[in-house]
Amino acid sequence: PRSAEAMSNLGGICRAQGLFETAVQWYRAAVRVGPNCEAAAQSLAACLVNRGLQLKVMDPKGAVKCFREALVHAPTNVNAYYNLGVLYAELGKHDKALINYNLTVLFDPRCAEAYNNMGVLYKEQENLDKSLKCYLLALQCNPRFA
Repeated sequence: PRSAEAMSNLGGICRAQGLFETAVQWYRAAVRVGPNCEAAAQSLAACLVNRGLQLKVMDPKGAVKCFREALVHAPTNVNAYYNLGVLYAELGKHDKALINYNLTVLFDPRCAEAYNNMGVLYKEQENLDKSLKCYLLALQCNPRFA
């Protein structure tokens, strides 16, 4: 196919079947053919986040690469920022984790999980004032965090 829409549709079928790598290839082709095709770019980003989640345990560097590429195609993708934050925190890269959690709440101010995770990191750094503020924000977003 030479149509960005057709390629994007093929990517969607592969994604629905859990074939994320093949879906990514179709979405990349759709974005190349139709660089203004926002749906293909958003779908590519979502698929890359899913792929990153698959890779996270066995290949953290590959997961980071997927999340970063997702942000190239969808610079406000909250899931990519949040998952980068989680991964960096797990790798002990707390400064990078905090940057990504802050970007998460910039684009989704109601993301209780990001505030909670920032609270944990600030507490580990013994920055109790910031930790408390983040925990309170998490509770405002989702009272179940109590």
